Amino acid sequence: MVTPVKPYPRDVSSLRYCQMGSYGIEDHFWDNKPPAEGHPPALDLLKASGVNCVGFHEDWSEQQSLPRPKDPARLVSLIDGCHKRGMGLVLYTGCWADMPSPEFTNRWEMPPLADHYQYQRPDNGHICRACCNGSGYGELLISSYRAALAQWGFDGLYLDGLTSPLPCLNTNHGCGYLGKDGQVHPTMPIWRSRELIKSLRGLFAGRDKPGILVAHTSGTVLLPALSFADTYLDGEHLGNYFKVGSAEFLEDLLRSEMYGRNFGIPCAQLPVRGTALEVERGRTLSLLYDSLVTWSQSYQEDIWRAWKAFGTDGARWVPWWNSETLASCGTGDLRISAYVQDGRGVLLVVANLGTNQAAATVSLRRKACGLGVRRLLAARDETAGQDIAMPRDTMDLRVDKGTFKLISVQAR
Repeated sequence: MVTPVKPYPRDVSSLRYCQMGSYGIEDHFWDNKPPAEGHPPALDLLKASGVNCVGFHEDWSEQQSLPRPKDPARLVSLIDGCHKRGMGLVLYTGCWADMPSPEFTNRWEMPPLADHYQYQRPDNGHICRACCNGSGYGELLISSYRAALAQWGFDGLYLDGLTSPLPCLNTNHGCGYLGKDGQVHPTMPIWRSRELIKSLRGLFAGRDKPGILVAHTSGTVLLPALSFADTYLDGEHLGNYFKVGSAEFLEDLLRSEMYGRNFGIPCAQLPVRGTALEVERGRTLSLLYDSLVTWSQSYQEDIWRAWKAFGTDGARWVPWWNSETLASCGTGDLRISAYVQDGRGVLLVVANLGTNQAAATVSLRRKACGLGVRRLLAARDETAGQDIAMPRDTMDLRVDKGTFKLISVQAR
């Protein structure tokens, strides 16, 4: 299909999302611990970091993917606490069905892959199985969350795998076909997946504050379904961002699948478990592609502050492979992407993907950056909160290996 599937949002930086929700954070610290004297509740800390939308993962519900809260009263309290702070709450659902739930049936499952797509929840020990969007499972999700939204008034859904159908040959719900060889062969319910996500999107239509859909895809970008999402999460399948650029994971993967702007849908990356250096390299690679490493606010708040200080809403994005028209640095280890506000200035993403600290003189091209030839310029390292000397449209920078700097250059 033709991409992008819709215009890229002009105010993409206004969604500041993290997946750090849990019961009790509106008046307690995480793990339901009372806040220390003079120390605010966890939800206030999230608000102060810039978060305006909080995701609550699978353990909000006693039964996987269905709106069966462990504690309905505490869920209402959490939603109310978010709304009083001008924040939204996004609840987890997905392709994983809880076998102990009364509705569960093997008619929902996806042979032959189903046995490879199950896991045991750590909080309650329930076995969860991946279910096919072509079955009645999707209809159960729609009806259940329509009632739940009317009852509790939450603000969106986190869709774990629902936009990513898998091959299925379960003829009990209409998948699969009989080949000339007499064998049943799998089909993929692309159309039914699209209709499911469209229906979930429709649950939030007509509300004073529209809800959001956060789609976890990780390796499967199905645009007919994903087009109804506000943002999608990728990267979990990589395992380690140090592999990006290797023969195993070409960097073209980021540009084609995990970029977002080529589809018209903002993309974020799930964090990689590893050393601090590996995590930082993941953030650096992602930001070069205008994508954040999400989940925790700690991976994002410095970038949010820089975006807000410069004002990136409505900015023209220039990726690193086209940025030579804006700025150059003369070293192969540094790459530069940019947000351009014509007539006002530019916010440079200066990233070091080398194995050593990089020192370089960055030269700016005023006209391409929308800056007047005779105007005085002011440069600032927005991540460090420090002004930078900029004689004759150049600045000297040092960037540690695997890290980035966000440098604003604006007319005085």
